[in-house]
Amino acid sequence: MRTFLLLIIVLLISSCAGSGKNVVLLQQELKSNQTNVFVKRETGFAGSAALIKVGLNGATIGEIGEKERISTISKIGDNIISGSFTGLASIGAKDGFKKFKISENQKMFFIIKQDLGLFDTKLKIYEINQQEFFN
Repeated sequence: MRTFLLLIIVLLISSCAGSGKNVVLLQQELKSNQTNVFVKRETGFAGSAALIKVGLNGATIGEIGEKERISTISKIGDNIISGSFTGLASIGAKDGFKKFKISENQKMFFIIKQDLGLFDTKLKIYEINQQEFFN
């Protein structure tokens, strides 16, 4: 039992890297003529072993850890971006969704945050500007 408890503590303390992209690569994508969506995670739990699965229109675009960023090419028009915890962190957590409309060659930026309630956790997705995304 002691070994199991120690393993759980180590998993919660250790950082967990997701499929986030390097900031330099993301800045290069800004110069493209593609229609891109950029997503940043700031849930306030650095070192948490829980990743957030990010989706666009029902397809997974990656899993990101705390302070990680990801991007993808988006279709023009109406879209839905989503975020959900993976693994044990998903128990009792509500997924986040955000509908948005994007134009050709436009770049849109989003941040995933977490609202902690007494009995549950909710992920919320907010639209932000480019400067906030890269801070």
